[in-house]
Amino acid sequence: MPDVDAVLCDVPFLCHIRRAIDITDEFPYQEIVQYLSTNRDRLYAVEHTLGYVDSVHHARRAGAALNMSVGLRDMVRPPSTVYAAYNHDAGASGGSPEKTMTVHAFNKH
Repeated sequence: MPDVDAVLCDVPFLCHIRRAIDITDEFPYQEIVQYLSTNRDRLYAVEHTLGYVDSVHHARRAGAALNMSVGLRDMVRPPSTVYAAYNHDAGASGGSPEKTMTVHAFNKH
């Protein structure tokens, strides 16, 4: 959206879903693990479908200033997945005028 000047993402959700499936047993990711445990041949289809809502893919198109936050002890929104969205934001390639990350070292979900 060209008329958006700034974005505030307070601990964004559903970022780098594939990684979250591998590193946390929290829901909603555990629901995906449970599904794949009985539908082993559906991994590609699941990854493809979830790509439509994965915030990492949307961050690539951002063009506004960004202020994001992360809780380092949060397993519902694992820090590495939040950082994936932050790092894929267009600001990484010079698209955003300003990018900041607020880190809450002792916060959970």
